[in-house]
Amino acid sequence: MRKYVLFGVLGVLLLFAGWRLVDALIVTDEERVLEAYEALRTAVVDERASAIGPLLTPDFSWESPPPIGKGERGDVEGRFREFFDLATDIGILPRGQKEVTVAGGIATLRVAQIVRFRAGDMFAAWRMDAVLTFDRVGDRFVLAQIRVTQLKPGIL
Repeated sequence: MRKYVLFGVLGVLLLFAGWRLVDALIVTDEERVLEAYEALRTAVVDERASAIGPLLTPDFSWESPPPIGKGERGDVEGRFREFFDLATDIGILPRGQKEVTVAGGIATLRVAQIVRFRAGDMFAAWRMDAVLTFDRVGDRFVLAQIRVTQLKPGIL
């Protein structure tokens, strides 16, 4: 009887280990979208303007309330370089859950976040809610548009 219990426990452990292995090897579209967002977030936090361009589609655009405004892919690197010249200690902190939706070759990511940074001796924090749209390119997602839906100074 003990032998059967031992084999049963071993069998369950092997099934669980196999399931975890398969789960780790299969990357979902939602995970790919979150990886693309994380690459963008990391490039901004690390102040690497040149790393942002490769994460964008050729027709990338953004739209935001002032002071950010609207722009296109050609404006991105210059605008971020200007920001990085003025700001240090940049952080992008989550404010709630991220919501990913994938439909065919298009994905959207809704994020609520706090963008904080230092500008000289001043500390600034802005609430920024945004909808990011990604296009599928091969087996990855590339950022096509950012629409900032809320932009307010402060964290409350």
